[in-house]
Amino acid sequence: VSPSDNTFSIAVEEITAIGAMVTVTPTNNDPYYAAVFEAAGLEGRTDAEIVAAVEQTGSIDWQTRTGKGELDYSQDLESDTNYLVVVFGYREGATTPVSRQTFRTEQGGDDIRPYSVKSAEYLFGSFGREITLNIRDNQN
Repeated sequence: VSPSDNTFSIAVEEITAIGAMVTVTPTNNDPYYAAVFEAAGLEGRTDAEIVAAVEQTGSIDWQTRTGKGELDYSQDLESDTNYLVVVFGYREGATTPVSRQTFRTEQGGDDIRPYSVKSAEYLFGSFGREITLNIRDNQN
Protein backbone atom coordinates (compact mmCIF):
# COMPACT_ATOMS: atom_id res chain seq x y z
CA VAL A 1 0.00 0.00 0.00
CA SER A 2 1.47 3.34 -1.08
CA PRO A 3 1.24 6.08 1.56
CA SER A 4 -0.68 9.28 0.86
CA ASP A 5 0.17 12.80 2.02
CA ASN A 6 -3.54 13.51 2.50
CA THR A 7 -4.49 15.24 5.77
CA PHE A 8 -7.98 15.94 7.04
CA SER A 9 -9.89 18.77 8.66
CA ILE A 10 -12.85 17.49 10.70
CA ALA A 11 -15.76 19.72 11.75
CA VAL A 12 -18.57 18.49 13.99
CA GLU A 13 -21.63 20.75 13.97
CA GLU A 14 -25.32 20.75 14.82
CA ILE A 15 -24.77 18.50 17.85
CA THR A 16 -28.05 17.47 19.47
CA ALA A 17 -29.11 14.73 21.89
CA ILE A 18 -29.57 12.29 19.00
CA GLY A 19 -27.02 13.29 16.42
CA ALA A 20 -24.50 15.53 14.72
CA MET A 21 -23.36 16.59 11.28
CA VAL A 22 -19.73 15.87 10.42
CA THR A 23 -17.77 17.47 7.59
CA VAL A 24 -14.42 16.06 6.47
CA THR A 25 -12.23 18.21 4.25
CA PRO A 26 -9.19 16.43 2.77
CA THR A 27 -6.14 18.20 1.33
CA ASN A 28 -6.19 16.11 -1.86
CA ASN A 29 -8.46 13.76 -3.81
CA ASP A 30 -7.04 10.45 -2.54
CA PRO A 31 -9.68 8.05 -1.17
CA TYR A 32 -10.37 7.99 2.56
CA TYR A 33 -12.61 6.32 5.11
CA ALA A 34 -14.73 8.35 7.54
CA ALA A 35 -17.24 7.29 10.20
CA VAL A 36 -18.44 7.97 13.74
CA PHE A 37 -18.10 5.45 16.58
CA GLU A 38 -18.82 5.44 20.30
CA ALA A 39 -15.55 6.65 21.83
CA ALA A 40 -15.54 4.09 24.65
CA GLY A 41 -14.99 1.23 22.20
CA LEU A 42 -11.87 2.84 20.71
CA GLU A 43 -10.18 4.37 23.76
CA GLY A 44 -6.49 3.52 23.91
CA ARG A 45 -6.47 1.87 20.48
CA THR A 46 -3.57 2.43 18.11
CA ASP A 47 -4.07 3.53 14.51
CA ALA A 48 -3.40 -0.04 13.33
CA GLU A 49 -5.96 -1.44 15.77
CA ILE A 50 -8.60 1.06 14.64
CA VAL A 51 -7.99 0.30 10.95
CA ALA A 52 -8.17 -3.46 11.64
CA ALA A 53 -11.43 -3.05 13.59
CA VAL A 54 -12.96 -0.99 10.76
CA GLU A 55 -11.86 -3.53 8.15
CA GLN A 56 -13.60 -6.27 10.16
CA THR A 57 -16.92 -4.39 10.11
CA GLY A 58 -17.14 -4.71 6.32
CA SER A 59 -18.22 -1.06 6.03
CA ILE A 60 -14.95 0.19 4.62
CA ASP A 61 -15.90 -0.22 0.96
CA TRP A 62 -19.14 1.76 1.12
CA GLN A 63 -17.78 4.41 3.48
CA THR A 64 -14.65 5.21 1.47
CA ARG A 65 -14.95 8.46 -0.46
CA THR A 66 -12.98 11.23 -2.17
CA GLY A 67 -13.32 15.00 -1.89
CA LYS A 68 -15.15 16.87 0.84
CA GLY A 69 -17.47 14.55 2.71
CA GLU A 70 -20.57 15.30 4.74
CA LEU A 71 -21.61 12.58 7.16
CA ASP A 72 -25.21 12.85 8.32
CA TYR A 73 -25.48 11.32 11.78
CA SER A 74 -28.32 13.68 12.71
CA GLN A 75 -30.68 10.88 13.82
CA ASP A 76 -28.27 8.04 14.63
CA LEU A 77 -26.65 8.66 18.00
CA GLU A 78 -27.47 8.17 21.67
CA SER A 79 -27.84 11.11 24.04
CA ASP A 80 -25.16 12.14 26.53
CA THR A 81 -22.52 9.92 24.91
CA ASN A 82 -18.93 10.50 23.79
CA TYR A 83 -18.27 9.83 20.12
CA LEU A 84 -15.16 9.68 17.98
CA VAL A 85 -14.94 10.67 14.33
CA VAL A 86 -12.37 8.42 12.65
CA VAL A 87 -10.84 9.39 9.30
CA PHE A 88 -7.92 7.83 7.44
CA GLY A 89 -6.70 7.45 3.88
CA TYR A 90 -7.58 4.06 2.45
CA ARG A 91 -6.75 2.24 -0.76
CA GLU A 92 -6.59 -1.54 -0.14
CA GLY A 93 -5.15 -0.62 3.25
CA ALA A 94 -4.51 2.50 5.33
CA THR A 95 -2.52 5.16 3.47
CA THR A 96 -2.44 7.84 6.22
CA PRO A 97 -2.41 7.98 10.01
CA VAL A 98 -5.85 8.00 11.66
CA SER A 99 -7.29 11.48 12.27
CA ARG A 100 -9.65 11.70 15.24
CA GLN A 101 -12.15 14.20 16.57
CA THR A 102 -14.15 13.64 19.73
CA PHE A 103 -17.52 15.13 20.61
CA ARG A 104 -20.35 14.49 23.06
CA THR A 105 -24.04 14.49 22.28
CA GLU A 106 -26.32 16.61 24.43
CA GLN A 107 -28.35 15.18 27.27
CA GLY A 108 -31.70 13.88 26.10
CA GLY A 109 -35.10 14.21 27.61
CA ASP A 110 -38.18 13.38 25.68
CA ASP A 111 -36.38 12.98 22.39
CA ILE A 112 -38.58 12.96 19.34
CA ARG A 113 -36.92 10.99 16.58
CA PRO A 114 -38.27 11.08 13.04
CA TYR A 115 -38.05 7.71 11.30
CA SER A 116 -38.46 7.23 7.57
CA VAL A 117 -40.46 4.26 6.37
CA LYS A 118 -40.20 3.33 2.69
CA SER A 119 -42.14 0.90 0.55
CA ALA A 120 -45.01 0.62 3.00
CA GLU A 121 -47.38 -0.72 0.34
CA TYR A 122 -48.85 -3.45 2.50
CA LEU A 123 -49.80 -0.87 5.15
CA PHE A 124 -50.85 2.10 3.10
CA GLY A 125 -51.35 0.85 -0.47
CA SER A 126 -48.94 3.47 -1.75
CA PHE A 127 -45.74 1.84 -2.97
CA GLY A 128 -42.61 3.95 -3.04
CA ARG A 129 -43.88 6.80 -0.87
CA GLU A 130 -42.00 7.90 2.18
CA ILE A 131 -43.69 8.83 5.41
CA THR A 132 -42.21 10.23 8.60
CA LEU A 133 -43.22 8.98 12.01
CA ASN A 134 -42.37 10.97 15.12
CA ILE A 135 -41.63 8.51 17.91
CA ARG A 136 -41.21 9.82 21.43
CA ASP A 137 -38.41 8.16 23.39
CA ASN A 138 -39.46 8.02 27.04
CA GLN A 139 -36.75 5.63 28.21
CA ASN A 140 -34.80 8.37 30.01
